Amino acid sequence: MLAIALRESTSSCTDADKSMWIGKEEFTRGYLSAAQFSGGLKVLARDKFREKFPEMTATCRECHVNIIACGVKKCLGKCSKPTSEACNTCINEHCMQEYKLCLGVESETDLPIPPYKLNP
Repeated sequence: MLAIALRESTSSCTDADKSMWIGKEEFTRGYLSAAQFSGGLKVLARDKFREKFPEMTATCRECHVNIIACGVKKCLGKCSKPTSEACNTCINEHCMQEYKLCLGVESETDLPIPPYKLNP
């Protein structure tokens, strides 16, 4: 019971925020653009997310900025190709738990589409 209350209280994203990414490739493409533009620097990723998703709340955008920074810090060698399964595996292992808590999601289906699953 406590874990559920804690998880709900740490969510930084609204339902409107979540509707921007669930099942939407354009969100993942925007995310990749922000990651590549920023090189993992939070200030640049934040600016790019604000530009691409101005209607998203600032607290929710910060979740996405943080996973970009985590990916660079913990998975740089594996993510030279961000659409690779190796990159996705590393991000899942090192960054995903905090990301899910920040977004306020539990199910994999409520997460943005992983980059390696994008249609070419």
